[in-house]
Amino acid sequence: MASAIKPSELLATFRARLREAGVTIQRTPPEVSLRTMLAFYENERIEGCDPAQGADTLLFHWGTFDWGNGGEFELGLTRQVRRPDQTADQAIWQLHLTYRFIPTEALVSLGEGDRSSGSPSEVPELRRFMESTKAYATVAQAKPQGVTVDYEPLVEEELDVSA
Repeated sequence: MASAIKPSELLATFRARLREAGVTIQRTPPEVSLRTMLAFYENERIEGCDPAQGADTLLFHWGTFDWGNGGEFELGLTRQVRRPDQTADQAIWQLHLTYRFIPTEALVSLGEGDRSSGSPSEVPELRRFMESTKAYATVAQAKPQGVTVDYEPLVEEELDVSA
């Protein structure tokens, strides 16, 4: 039976699961920690975050992005939860596991894409999709330029509707 963790402990619990699996994200191939995160989503429930209500989802994503520090190719998983312990404007939080690579021509040519899973029962299908992508096949065993694990609120930019 899946354990229930507090929303505020999601990052610490995921890091503990990485340690228990013997995964050091800076030294372990991306495929190992990505599979660990898939299992974490599949087996660990978060108090008050029901996947059937869209309150706990998982997203596999890749692409070349420039977040203000120069472009990088990224591949990762993001677990998005709607935290019942937060106010409505800060209720959506994201646990990111993101690998970053120098954007070679081969990586940039992979474009960008994503696929989400709204239920732990969909993890096998998401895993098959992830492992079938050229993006995953290209970097699953590669040494990244960097890797991050973070947990932060989703901040949606306000749109200026007066323009």
